[in-house]
Amino acid sequence: MAVMGCLLYFAIVGLQVSSTLASGTVPLTSFLQNQNFFNIFRGDTDFTPYHGAPTKPPQFDALRVDAIDLNKGGWRLNTTNLVYSGLNEAVLDSFGFSFVFDVIHITFHTDMLVTCQYITDGMLFSQPISGEGPCIAHFKNIQFGMAMPFSVIEESGQQYINLTNYRYFYDVRDNADFTLKNLYYGDEELSHQIHYFLNYNWKFITELYSPIFIDAAADYMFEIFRNNMLDMPLKNRVGH
Repeated sequence: MAVMGCLLYFAIVGLQVSSTLASGTVPLTSFLQNQNFFNIFRGDTDFTPYHGAPTKPPQFDALRVDAIDLNKGGWRLNTTNLVYSGLNEAVLDSFGFSFVFDVIHITFHTDMLVTCQYITDGMLFSQPISGEGPCIAHFKNIQFGMAMPFSVIEESGQQYINLTNYRYFYDVRDNADFTLKNLYYGDEELSHQIHYFLNYNWKFITELYSPIFIDAAADYMFEIFRNNMLDMPLKNRVGH
C-alpha cells in the first residue's frame, strides 16, 4: 500500500531503532546475501530455512505484471504486459530494526525502466488524449522506503523473523521520461505537444498518477524481503 505521507513515520521510527547507514555504494542484493548484518542471524550453513525452503541469494529479476488500469482525473490509461527492470541494481541507503517495536525499515534507490502496451483516452492537461501502442517510462533515481512490522515465529527449535505487512513511500528524485508510441494514432503534432507536457511536468505525473504502478513493484520487493528473512534463523532466541 502506497503511503506518500509516511515520511514522518520513518523519521519517528528512525529515532527508535538501531540503524546503520551504508557507507559508500552497497548493492541491495549484496546486503541481503550477508546473513551476518546486525549479527543476529546464524552465519553458519548448518540450519534449515523456514518450512525447509532452499536458500538462494535474493535477486530482483525483471518484474512482470499482466495488467494495470489507471482511471483518474478524467484520464484513462489501460496497460498490459508490464515489465519492470532496474530493481536488481538497487543501492542500499539505510537499514534498521527494533525488537522492541517489532519493525524493520529500509531505504534504497535505483533507476527503473517500465515497458508495457497501452490504450488511453479521456482528458489530460485539459486536452483530449487517445492512442494505443508501446509505452516506455524511465524513472531516474527513484528512492523507496519501506517499514515492515514483523513477528517472531518458531519451527523445529529455530526462530525466524516473519514480515507481516508493509507501508512504503517513493520519490522520483532526478527525472522521469515517458514515451507513448502511436499517441493520437500517428498525429505527430498532437503527440509532440502532449509529450512535452508529460515530460515537462514529470514530477507532477510521478506523484499523482504513478502510485498505482509503483504499488506492484513494492509488493514484489516486500515478498523478496519476507522470503529472505525466512531463509535465515535467528542466532539467539527472542522472548515474545
